[in-house]
Amino acid sequence: RGEGRVPWLSTFLPVSQVGWPGESCWQVGLAVEDSPALGAPRVGALPDVVPEGTLLNMVLRRMHRPRSCSYQLLLEHQRPSCIQGLRWTPLTNSEESLDFSESLEQASTERVLRAGRQLHRHLLATCPNLIRDRKYHLRLYRQCCSGRELVDGILALGLGVHSRSQVVGICQVLLDEGALCHVKHDWAFQDRDAQFYRFPGPEPEPVGAHEMEEELAEAVALLSQRGPDALLTVALRKPPGQRTDEELDLIFEELLHIKAVAHLSNSVKRELAAVLLFEPHSKAGTVCKSSRAQEARHRA
Repeated sequence: RGEGRVPWLSTFLPVSQVGWPGESCWQVGLAVEDSPALGAPRVGALPDVVPEGTLLNMVLRRMHRPRSCSYQLLLEHQRPSCIQGLRWTPLTNSEESLDFSESLEQASTERVLRAGRQLHRHLLATCPNLIRDRKYHLRLYRQCCSGRELVDGILALGLGVHSRSQVVGICQVLLDEGALCHVKHDWAFQDRDAQFYRFPGPEPEPVGAHEMEEELAEAVALLSQRGPDALLTVALRKPPGQRTDEELDLIFEELLHIKAVAHLSNSVKRELAAVLLFEPHSKAGTVCKSSRAQEARHRA
């Protein structure tokens, strides 16, 4: 049990400090035991029940904590103990924790695949007629949904997703990582009735309503965070003549934050937005385009 004056909650940093603004002190109840040595850090698991109105209760309600990890609360400095900050550290003995020996790319893909399964489970529970057999142009497509209906279903979740373009970004992330498949293997998600998509693999097993809600909120938050980058990549992969006005604006907005073209005028950046193409390379620092003078020297 301790008191502390610490800055306001920041959920966007790996090490977050919590507290109320101003000079107020707050009592926080902790289910920990005193350390045997003075000055040693005190470590204890988070209590099962946290009283309403306490600072710790407010922290646990506001801080994003993935369910796939276990957590401990670390108290730093000497007695009388003051809560200087909360450090959320995944424990290696968690049954569902990611294998950190894998590459970051593999770990990221696993998170998206898990989010796709959670979203699939919720859509099956809330929209039972969304995924079904469909016939289009005399062809039968088994167990799928249209792009427009999928966007409508995700919008109906009401978890901080407010626009169709935002949902298209979520679906594009799922499509890029294989958590969602187009029936004809197209690589760009389209918000249309005549485009059909399906979730691969067997139907996920149902879970409790409370657990489903928490997992769904985490899944949508992850996909929403990665959506803008996925939409930008799709726009850059398209041939210049096929890009929409919205995609050109998206590329232009990205160019505004690139230092290499900061000296160019906005009109030139808009021209660049119409011709830039996405070109992946396995190694960083690869020269993608040289000047015409260099090309002439190489040809000579």
